Amino acid sequence: MKKLCMLPVLCGLLLLPCLALGELFSVTPTPVPTPTPVLTATPKPTATPKATNTPKPSPTAAPTAQEQVRTEDGAFPELNERGFLDEGEFIYKDVNAGIWRYCSSTLKV
Repeated sequence: MKKLCMLPVLCGLLLLPCLALGELFSVTPTPVPTPTPVLTATPKPTATPKATNTPKPSPTAAPTAQEQVRTEDGAFPELNERGFLDEGEFIYKDVNAGIWRYCSSTLKV
């Protein structure tokens, strides 16, 4: 037990020469003068742009009968030759089975 108590003291004695050498050979950095700022001409302000009228929002179209159709088994309704709906959108979800389906005139998931 006595040997373990002496361990920190011995480590400190071993590090003492390293600390002394660091102080002897330390190099202080040479200061570098800061350059004097150069004054430049302030640019003239530009004209303030004129405000434009904000367009009024258009109302959203009411859902069509095709959008409201839901199939029981989640099959997509009749699609066009490109594989999309001609108009409206189709949404099917079955959380318990983990099935989500969506189709519109530009996207099919």
